[in-house]
Amino acid sequence: MREELLKKLRVFGLGQLQDLVTLSDILEREGASLGDVKEFLEENLRAVRKNQEEMKKAFEERRKWWKRVGRKCPECGETLDLVPIRAPKGKKNKEGYKSLWSCPGENCLYEKYSKREFKEIIEKLRRR
Repeated sequence: MREELLKKLRVFGLGQLQDLVTLSDILEREGASLGDVKEFLEENLRAVRKNQEEMKKAFEERRKWWKRVGRKCPECGETLDLVPIRAPKGKKNKEGYKSLWSCPGENCLYEKYSKREFKEIIEKLRRR
């Protein structure tokens, strides 16, 4: 029986086994059980899943909004992506561009640079 257990424990790293020993000591000292840990874990996983679902829903709503209000590519009709340009006017940004409209279309290379701030463009689109 001991050999069988040792064989199963070998799949875990030494750090993981040390964490298990530490957890076991804490549970014993607090008069708690592994069931309490499972309950704690399940509660936290539920909260994480709920948060992920909310984030996914918010992302989907933003994506739909962007499809509706974002500029369309003049070459292929796809909704353009808007990217902020953080480099200040200088060697890397000679014209002082502040945002870039680029097409995510598979075979489209359309790009249009803008001197308008990313935030300014988004605010204007939100007012639509």
